[in-house]
Amino acid sequence: TYFMAGGMGSGKTSTAKYVIDQIEKRFKDSDAFLQKFTFNFNPDGNETTEVVLRRFNADFFDKLITNLSEYLFHRPARINEFVTRILEDTDKYSPYSKIITACRNDSWNRLTDNQKREEIMNHLYQKADLDTPKAIRAIMLFLDFIYNRTKGKDLIVMLIDNIDTIGIEAQIQVCLEIAKYNEEKSIKCLIPVRRATLKRYENYEKKIGKQAHHYNLIIFRRHDPVF
Repeated sequence: TYFMAGGMGSGKTSTAKYVIDQIEKRFKDSDAFLQKFTFNFNPDGNETTEVVLRRFNADFFDKLITNLSEYLFHRPARINEFVTRILEDTDKYSPYSKIITACRNDSWNRLTDNQKREEIMNHLYQKADLDTPKAIRAIMLFLDFIYNRTKGKDLIVMLIDNIDTIGIEAQIQVCLEIAKYNEEKSIKCLIPVRRATLKRYENYEKKIGKQAHHYNLIIFRRHDPVF
């Protein structure tokens, strides 16, 4: 996670977008899988931390599953490769237990690649209805498999914009949520914030007596980033 702290108009968001554009240029390989997500926090009224987290997770899940479905549509061979892998390690891929059971049935082999993709996507949607964070972690397992198959040509890049507009506790919890997902799959996260917000963040950590989240810091002075 990279916090990009500076005053209004100092170029934080513009720099973040430029960095993401440069990353995209390095992922032109036909087998690469770059996922770019922008989350713009403009809360509807006085949302509680719980509501903010629920909205963030729901949005993140929708973006992830849409990108994964499109990726598999264009690379159907990955579906059968993944099925072979989950049958080899059922413990690791236990979130796909329903798919594992289906794969052991002869009827699975009669499905087209597109039907298999739809079965996997439906399974993930059903998990999300019960527990969205668990469904996201299940997708992360799939993405980790893709990362290994493409030899590292898989990356998630997030731009979290206007996080200043939500409460400090909600900001901390969003960052912690991203950190949890990072345990499953590496995520590069860019978060532009005002310096005052960074100060409130530091005061919150002093209050709870520990660092809430490990992060890198980039300070913007005038219009030039100082590393």
